[in-house]
Amino acid sequence: MASTAISNHFTSTRPAREGEFLSPGSSFSHSCHSLRFSGASPVSLQSIHRQISCQTNSSAVSSCSSSVNGKANAGFKDFLHINDFDKGTIMSILDRAQEVKALIKSGEKVYLPFKGKTMVMIFAKPSMRTRVSFEMGFNLLGGHAIDLGPNDIQMGMLVVYVGDGNNIVHSWLLLAAIIPFHFVCACPKGFEPDAETVRKAQQTGLSKIEITHDPKEAVKGAHVVYSDVWASMGQKEEAAYLRQVFQGFQVDEALMELTGPQAYFMHCLPAERGVEVTDGVIEAANSIVFPQAENRMHAQNAIMPHALGL
Repeated sequence: MASTAISNHFTSTRPAREGEFLSPGSSFSHSCHSLRFSGASPVSLQSIHRQISCQTNSSAVSSCSSSVNGKANAGFKDFLHINDFDKGTIMSILDRAQEVKALIKSGEKVYLPFKGKTMVMIFAKPSMRTRVSFEMGFNLLGGHAIDLGPNDIQMGMLVVYVGDGNNIVHSWLLLAAIIPFHFVCACPKGFEPDAETVRKAQQTGLSKIEITHDPKEAVKGAHVVYSDVWASMGQKEEAAYLRQVFQGFQVDEALMELTGPQAYFMHCLPAERGVEVTDGVIEAANSIVFPQAENRMHAQNAIMPHALGL
């Protein structure tokens, strides 16, 4: 009985798009799942040659069909967690692994489903074993693998949100799970963003995400400082209490000076001037709140026809 181990199972950096191959990537859990072939019998190279065929096109990674499943796979799939698949699928994958291993061991370069293809692997953390094994495997199957780290994909942009950990923060967190950047939420204790949303964003490993209670430390080196009203709709009766709690979290000229000259100020508007932000900051040359408000309309104008199928 043959056995194999799958270590450091990976999660993708973002959801797959149609016609796209997700690179093994970003965050790794260092657990080891041991899988076994159930009584798999030896197969001949001749039968493997008959079983495996590859269909290639110029725009996507090859989609291979095998007698293991009897038909070509429809579209591309993510392999994130073993428990995402039923027993039949797992056993089919392991059967195919045995077939491909036999072809590689034979020395005959006849199974090259990734010939002429390039795979980009994005690693948020160093993982030599996973990187080397994927790179070698992709090369043996005819392709070329490129390894990229956080610095290579420009994760360096720092966005700092100062204020309540509200729905605006949740939107930034969800964006950080798709687009790599450094996001910091500086908020008073007890006003942190939803812990589950934070966890999901951090779990992708694509962006660096921090929650802090020190706005002065948070904004150092920021490229964008973002703020929002402290009392949202339905909270106006709590405005006096919130102003007391949020003392020290106003975005004023002194706070913006800590960022350096490169930081923009953003606010989704309307703002309560003199509360979460001063007039001097919102009217400064590096404030982009009004272009931001205009761009909201343009973004919505793209969303509406998309949502309505136009």
